[in-house]
Amino acid sequence: GLYAIYSDLNVGNVTIIDNTKSGIYFYSGKAFTIRNSTIDGNGGGIIYGGSATGDAVVEDNIITNNTGSGVLIRLAEENSATLKNNKIDNNAGISSDGIDCDIAGTGGMVTIENNPVTRSGRYGIYLHGARTDLNVGNVTIIDNTKSGIYFYSGKAFTIRNSTIDGNGGGIIYGGSATGDAVVEDNIITNNIGSGVSISLAERKSATVANNKIDNNAGSYSDGISVYIAHSGGLMTIENNPVTSSGRYGIYLRGGRTESIVADSSVESSGSYGLYADSSDLNVENVTITDNTRSGIYFTSGKAFTIRNSTIDGNGGGIIYGGGAATGNAVVEDNIITDNTGSGVLISLAEEKSATLKNNKIDNNVGISSDGIYCKIAGTGGMVTIENNSVTNSADDGIYLIRAKKSILVNNNISTNGYGIRLDSSLNNLIYHNNFKNNHKYNAYDNGESNSWDDGYPSGGNYWEDYNGEDVDNDGIGDTPYNISGTAGAQDQYPLMEPWNGIDPDPDITYPVINSVILNTTDPNIGDDILVTVNATDNVEVTAVTADDLPLSDNDGDDIWMGTIIAINGTHTVNISASDAAGNTVYDEMANYTATTLPASGTTLNLYTGWNLISLPLMPEDTRITSLLSPINGNYSIIWEYNASDTSDHWKKYDPGVPFGNDLINMEPGKGYWIMMTSDDILPISGTIPESTDIDLKISWNLIGYNSLDSQPVVEALSSISGNYSIVWAYNASNTTDQWKKYDPSVPFGNDLTIFKPGKGYWIMVTSDDILET
Repeated sequence: GLYAIYSDLNVGNVTIIDNTKSGIYFYSGKAFTIRNSTIDGNGGGIIYGGSATGDAVVEDNIITNNTGSGVLIRLAEENSATLKNNKIDNNAGISSDGIDCDIAGTGGMVTIENNPVTRSGRYGIYLHGARTDLNVGNVTIIDNTKSGIYFYSGKAFTIRNSTIDGNGGGIIYGGSATGDAVVEDNIITNNIGSGVSISLAERKSATVANNKIDNNAGSYSDGISVYIAHSGGLMTIENNPVTSSGRYGIYLRGGRTESIVADSSVESSGSYGLYADSSDLNVENVTITDNTRSGIYFTSGKAFTIRNSTIDGNGGGIIYGGGAATGNAVVEDNIITDNTGSGVLISLAEEKSATLKNNKIDNNVGISSDGIYCKIAGTGGMVTIENNSVTNSADDGIYLIRAKKSILVNNNISTNGYGIRLDSSLNNLIYHNNFKNNHKYNAYDNGESNSWDDGYPSGGNYWEDYNGEDVDNDGIGDTPYNISGTAGAQDQYPLMEPWNGIDPDPDITYPVINSVILNTTDPNIGDDILVTVNATDNVEVTAVTADDLPLSDNDGDDIWMGTIIAINGTHTVNISASDAAGNTVYDEMANYTATTLPASGTTLNLYTGWNLISLPLMPEDTRITSLLSPINGNYSIIWEYNASDTSDHWKKYDPGVPFGNDLINMEPGKGYWIMMTSDDILPISGTIPESTDIDLKISWNLIGYNSLDSQPVVEALSSISGNYSIVWAYNASNTTDQWKKYDPSVPFGNDLTIFKPGKGYWIMVTSDDILET
C-alpha cells in the first residue's frame, strides 16, 4: 500500500486496505511515525524494517485483518519504539504476531500502552533482541495462538494493569534476561501455557504482585514460574490469587535470601501448590488448598520459613526435603490440615536446625503420613517443637530421626498412630506435653539419653494411659511412666492432669451455620438489611460476621443479628462463624438484589448557567416534562447531541416553546446540556438500566456515565482502549476552570481522572465502537 525506503516519514489519518502485500513497508529508513490511521485487510500490517536508524511511533491506529503481523519493527541499537492506543486484531497468518519488535546491538526502549492485541496467528506481543527494555501498560491481549507476550533475551521488563486471556500462553520472559522483571496488577487467565514464566540472569530480581492468575491449565503449565540462574536472585511474589494451574501453582528456582511469597493463595493446581527448588524462601500469610500433590514442596534448598499460613486439603502438607536442605527450617503459626500426605516433612543437612511452633496440624491421613516428620543427616541437629496441636495423623504424630539436644514442650499430641517416635536421637528434652489416645504407643524411644521430664517439681508429661497414684497430691505421679522402645526410657515425673490446663484432645470441630435470614432480598441501594444467623458449635460459637461486619448474640441462644448496607447489584452475603479454638467456617447462604435508589437518595446538583449531566438510573417515566418537573421554572433549555443522526445532531427541549421541540425523553447513557437560571437540586429515582452498553460513532459523542460508582477514566473506558483520542468534562461548580480533559496519549497533565455518576462527557472516537460499562 505504502512503500518508503531511506526516508524519514510521518503518516497521519490514512486508510490503507486490501493491498496484496503489507499495508505499509518502511525499509532502511530513519524516524517513522503513524497516527490515526486504518490498516486493514492487507498482506501484512505495518513493517518497519532493515534496522532503521530512527525511532518508531505507532499511535491511535486500527490495524486489523492483515495476513502478516500487525506491527513489525526492526531498529538499530539505542533507538526506541512507542506503540500506544492501537487496536490490533485478527492479524492471523501462521507466523504473524500482533506486535513484533527487535532492536539490534545494545538494544533500546520499547513502550507499549493501551493496545488491545487480539487473535494473532502467533504471539500477541513478541519482543526479542539481546538488550532491549520493555514497558507494557494497560493492554488487552486475548485469543492469540501462542503466548500473549513473549519477551526473549532482553533486559528489564515491566507489565502493569493489563489483561492476558485465552492465549496459547500468558507472559513469557525468557532467555535468562539481563534486567529485572515486574509483573503487577494484571489479569492473566485461561491461557494454555503458563500464566507468568520468567527466566533471568544471575543476581536479577523478579516481582510478581497483585495479579489474578487463573486457569492456565496446560499439562505443564504453571500459574507463576520464576527461574534465576546460577547463584540466583531476589524473588517477591505478593498478593496473587493463583487458581487452577495445570501443573504447579507457583514454581521458583534460584531464590536468594529475603525472597518471599506473601499474602497469596494457591488453589486447585494439577501438581504441587508451591514448588521451590535450590532457593532460600520466606512464605508468609498464604493459603494453599486443594492441590493434587503437596501444598508446598521445597527441594534441594537452603533456609525456609513459613508463617501465618493455611495448608489444607492437598495431596500433602509441607515437604522440605530433596536430599537434606542446607539451611534451617522455621514453621510457625500455621494451620496444616486435611492433607493426604504428612503435615510437615523436613529433611536437613547435618548440624542444621528445625523450629516448629504454634501450629495446628490435624487430619493428615494418607498411608504412612505423619503430623511432623523431621530427619537430620550425619550426626544430626537441633529440633524445637513447641505449642503445637498434632492430632489425627495416620502414622506418627511426631517422628524425629537424628535429633540432638532438642526440646519438645507444651504440645498436644492425640489420636495418632504413635504419639512421638524417636530414632537415632539423643540428649533431647521432652516435657509438659499432653498425650492421649494414640493408637500404637503414646511414645516410642529408640534413641539414647533422652529426658522425658524436666525434673521435680517442674514435672514431665501428661499421659492419658498412666495408672499411677499421687498420694501426696503434688500433681505428679508417684511412679514413673515407662516409654516403649529400645532405650528403656521413663518419664520420672508424670503429670496427673493435662499441662497448664490444656485439653490433650484439642477442639478441632468447626461450628455449623444452620440458617441465614435476610429481612429483605430486594432492598433499595443504601438500605439497612437485618441479617439473622443461627450458628452452633460443640463447645461455643464466639463470633459471627456478615460481609466482615460483626453480629451480636445478645441472648446467648445461638441467634446472631446485625445489619449490613445494601450495595448496587446482586450480592451473596458472606457469613463466618468462629469458636474459641479458632475454628472458623465460612458460608454463602443468602443473596439480595439492590437495584432501585430511593428518590431522596439520588440527586444532581445543578448550578446557574450550563451544566453537563446524565441519568445514572432508568426512570419509570422518561418524559422530560415529568423528569424535570421538580426544577420547573429554574431551567430554560436542554440539549442533546445525537452522533448517529448525521443530518441533525442536535436535539432540544425548550419549556417556553411548547411546539417545535425534538427532544422529548431522557435516558441513561446519554449526556445533556441544561441551562439553569438558578441553582437547584434535581432528585432522580429509577432502576439500573437493563443494558448499559453505549453505541459510539466515529468522531464526537456526548455520553452519560452508565454506573452508580465512580471509576478511573482508564478503567471506565477500558472496553474501547486504543479507540478514543480525548475526553472532555464540564464542571459547572468550578467557575475558574470548568473544562477538564483526559488525553490517553499524554499521561501527564490530565485533570480529568475520574468518571462520576450523573455527569456527561464528550468523547472523540476514532472508529465506531461499543462502550461496555
